[in-house]
Amino acid sequence: MTESKVIDRLREFAPAIIAAGTRVPNRCIAATAVGCGVLEAFDIDARPFPVLVEIANRAFVEARARGADDVTAIARGGHVMTISRVPVLNGWCGHLMIHVPAHALLMDLDFQQFRRLEQQIAAAPAELFPWPAGTTSRAYTNGDGARIAIEATADRLWERSPDWSDLTRRRPMVTELIRAIRKNRLGHNKGAAD
Repeated sequence: MTESKVIDRLREFAPAIIAAGTRVPNRCIAATAVGCGVLEAFDIDARPFPVLVEIANRAFVEARARGADDVTAIARGGHVMTISRVPVLNGWCGHLMIHVPAHALLMDLDFQQFRRLEQQIAAAPAELFPWPAGTTSRAYTNGDGARIAIEATADRLWERSPDWSDLTRRRPMVTELIRAIRKNRLGHNKGAAD
């Protein structure tokens, strides 16, 4: 099986398996740990990649393109969601993705956490972003016209999370994902048809 096929199948199958194996809606650390474990099992070099993310809906992007300031863009139906640089009590204020250097991409297996339908921000369950060597920040526009800005950060507080350090938490999800990727289908208990 090619590395590209493994990556595509991981992106397809991981969100359902990770959702079933975790209890919180924002699970980027667990998703990254699981994804890195799966890619390692297929001998694909993958590394955790901490980032800051800003997402703006289409109304905001279009208003800014017409010269509106941020306040006016928001007043016209715009919405911006930013991951803060300010530390949070008992938590981490960043977002964790997977860097796959040989494929020049970032993989976000928990992109769903940015979905805000009431603010017209759609987000796929998982997403891939081109990330050429040496890149430290980049912006993308999705099919709904939302702008996603990603910036690398050196913050490593995520390493203290049990979602990262506790192998027993992620081993069953890694095993199930490896099986799903090899069979090219989710198991019956995840709601997928044969």
